[in-house]
This record gives sequence, C-alpha cells and structure tokens, in this order.
Amino acid sequence: ITGAEEALLAAHRAGWDPQRALALVRLAQGDVAAAAASIRDAVERPVRVPSRERPPNTALQRAPLLQAQVEIEVAAGDIGRAQSAADELEIVANRFESKALVASAALARGRVRLAEGDAAGAEQSLSEALGLWNEVGAPYEAALTRLCLAEAYAATGNQHRAGLERQAARTIL
Repeated sequence: ITGAEEALLAAHRAGWDPQRALALVRLAQGDVAAAAASIRDAVERPVRVPSRERPPNTALQRAPLLQAQVEIEVAAGDIGRAQSAADELEIVANRFESKALVASAALARGRVRLAEGDAAGAEQSLSEALGLWNEVGAPYEAALTRLCLAEAYAATGNQHRAGLERQAARTIL
C-alpha cells in the first residue's frame, strides 16, 4: 500500500489527478473517514485535467469515481450516498451500453443491496456482474466481485458457496 500511495503522490506532482485511487488506498489503510472525504471531494469537484487517456465525456469520466464511491460509502456506512452513486453509475452504464460499465453497475448495486441486508438481491446482482466480468475478460474485477458474492452467500447461510467464491478469488488476488 505504501508503494501505491507514493506512486499516486508522484503522479499528482506530475499533474495527474489521483483522487479515486488515493481514496481507495486510504480505505485499504483502514482510514474510512479520509477515504470518504477524498472520494466525496473528487465526485463533487472533479479535476478537469486534459489528457489523451481520459474519455472526453463528463459522465464517462465520472464512472470510475462512482465505482469507488459506492465501495467507500458502504464501508463508511452511508448507504444513501452509496445508493445515489450506484444509481448514477447505472444511468451511465445504460447510456454507453458497455459490458464493463454494466458489470460495474451490477457490482455497485450488489454492494448496496448487501449493505441494506438484501443478501438474495445482492446474490442476483453480483452473479450478473461476475458473468459480465468473465465475458469481457477482467479477472481482477471478477475476483473482487467473487469476494462480494461470498459475503452475500455467507449472509444467506450458504457457507459452502461462500467458500468456493473466496477460494476462486484467491487464485487471482
């Protein structure tokens, strides 16, 4: 985590906006409050740094921020903000019809449903996300989704399926 933080701070000094990734690093470090403050700031006041790598559409630029916001707000216990971010992400995904964006939106919806206590609904959303991540060939995202799916299975008492998903995720992570 230290190496990631150093790289992101160096990227910032070079003119890149590392807020999304830096907020996720703060979350991984266990500083949920700093992660939430950082991602809220990034969503509310996005930096408009011109770049050939960034998509020209504002809604498309927001998608990665919204993905991170859902994860961080769930960890912070602000389900309302997580739901709002998931809703906006779903609108972006529907607008651009990208399987990867649809998978991100399904993962976000699954995270929110799980946080709300709807484990069965979370299973449905997360299974959809997993299938799409596998279709587009995104093993890391699929592994992250499997970890969430394992939580959903565990919440419904299906420890066997939860264990299978954790084991499959560990082969990638």
